[in-house]
Amino acid sequence: MLQKVRSALVKMTFVFAFFIASFFVSHSAHATDYPVLGYLAATDLQCPPGTWVHTWLQSGHNVYQCTECTKGHWKAGTQTRDDASRNQTCAQAGKGYYVDTVGASEQTPCPDGSAALAKGQTSVTKCLCKKGYFSAAGYGPCTIASSGNYVSGTGQKAQTPCPAGTYASGEGNQSCTSATAGNFVAESGSAAQTPCPAGTYSKSVKSTACTPADAGYYVSSPGATVQIKCPAGTYAAGTKTASCTSCSPGTSTVTGSASQESCLYNSPADYYSSWGGKAAPGTKGGNPQKCKSGKNWKTSQQACK
Repeated sequence: MLQKVRSALVKMTFVFAFFIASFFVSHSAHATDYPVLGYLAATDLQCPPGTWVHTWLQSGHNVYQCTECTKGHWKAGTQTRDDASRNQTCAQAGKGYYVDTVGASEQTPCPDGSAALAKGQTSVTKCLCKKGYFSAAGYGPCTIASSGNYVSGTGQKAQTPCPAGTYASGEGNQSCTSATAGNFVAESGSAAQTPCPAGTYSKSVKSTACTPADAGYYVSSPGATVQIKCPAGTYAAGTKTASCTSCSPGTSTVTGSASQESCLYNSPADYYSSWGGKAAPGTKGGNPQKCKSGKNWKTSQQACK
């Protein structure tokens, strides 16, 4: 009889143990969002890093479970059952970081030149190249844009040369700078602007070439934005002139003269020149003619008044 009782007790113990095991398996399967690491027994004091204490009420009693952090989340320190009441769950990966494993105890910073724009990222592919950086894949590790080039957006796979008329000095540029007036940039991919040389000028921005000074004008210094008329007594026969040529002694011109022939001798008031200026009889000046009696030369050819 005693043997039968003992046998029945063993069977009941086995059934009860099976029931309890089935309950926990069923409950852990129910918590599909929380990968099960194990349950805290009465003697357990803490959950390891990379886990948090998940608790629920069962039959009037609190049940505690060490649950691994999911991807995109992490937990650095250990946790006790007391942390469950303080809602000490895993933290999201911050901006600029990612967590690509389950049960992580730390977050991983995005590679150089890249950044995760939102929290909770689960892969390095979410670390997009920042503005001013690029890579063949569009995510880290990324390369900084070289001088003369720029990258204006995130996640870019190539850098772009600055167009002619613009430049980018230094590295990591997000945009190009327009050449200022008095300067030019002839080629794409340039790292600097160039001052217009003497004899030329540029009055607008984003110039790809400088404008030569016209005949009768000059530009004496580099980086000019305007051309200047040759003053009276001088001339500039060609274009792209850096300085004007003085007339021979005894001759003169009006401002903006474009040839040596513009240099005319001063002549008596009653003579005029076929070149348009005064000329003394028998001297250089171009067929000097005497004005009619009582008339005086003024300013232009046959301008006898």
